[in-house]
Amino acid sequence: ADHLEQYPLGGPFRLVPAAWSADNQKIYLTTTTDSEATPRGLYAADIRTGKIEKLSAPLVTPWHLSFSRDRTKITYINFEMNRLDDQSKPSTPYSVSMTNLATGETTELTKSSEYQLANPIFSLDGHTISYEIRATGEIPYPVSQTQSIGINSVNVDTKIVTRIISGSHSRPVSMGAWLSNNQLAYTENCPQQCELFVFNPADQI
Repeated sequence: ADHLEQYPLGGPFRLVPAAWSADNQKIYLTTTTDSEATPRGLYAADIRTGKIEKLSAPLVTPWHLSFSRDRTKITYINFEMNRLDDQSKPSTPYSVSMTNLATGETTELTKSSEYQLANPIFSLDGHTISYEIRATGEIPYPVSQTQSIGINSVNVDTKIVTRIISGSHSRPVSMGAWLSNNQLAYTENCPQQCELFVFNPADQI
């Protein structure tokens, strides 16, 4: 299509491409209706017809959104912001959730007040989701606490969480990508250098 459907200012006013569909005929986009451009909602734009349709996704902020390999599910981070002057709650709870785009069914896979959670990605077979863990702060991802101190994996069926990679404040890790042979590429960052590693889940057996 030469152009896609346009929304009036009273409706969603910002669409951000997130991923291609599995058949490369649609583009998935996040959108927002607030003045701070916080992503809310998920849409699909058909490149043949130019039509944009809303998908079955919860009305939450899908931080660090990523898709399953077959584009049928999404995973993302959600958090409950606490007031800075509210001392009744120990910290901001972060969660990793998964949504089925066909049905809208959403599952909270794991939740933590001890760590910040970030950058979830599906394994190639879709059975697990790996994500970074970071030190907890009252403000989401403060500059002084953005270094990831490990990578966890959660089974989407059993919700069992496993620490697969351990880092530290002096040697933080960063999520990479799942390779075609079901190995996870990631980096470890030292003051003088950055090193690339490959993790094989079979090594844990």
